[in-house]
Amino acid sequence: MLKLIMKKMTIKMIWIYINKLNLLKIIVFIIYMKKQLFLSHNWGKNILGEDNHEKVKTINNMLTNLFGWSTWFDEIDMGWNLDGSMYKGICECDVALVF
Repeated sequence: MLKLIMKKMTIKMIWIYINKLNLLKIIVFIIYMKKQLFLSHNWGKNILGEDNHEKVKTINNMLTNLFGWSTWFDEIDMGWNLDGSMYKGICECDVALVF
């Protein structure tokens, strides 16, 4: 009986260890994942008087949630250094979309 309990504990401990490793791999992948699209826009209103940032935010949500694209979007990816963050984002993306 003791061997059976130890065997179950060992399997459970190995399973937890594998899950932690997979989670670590996912976190590392997310941190270093290259973005496919860079979304650039001004923060003013468009010619119809609508908030341009909210429009682009909606487009970003559609691109990521409906179509599975990885995007660089200022509200999510902008660091403290605005110019440096944008430069790095543009350089690492495949396509830049300007609104």
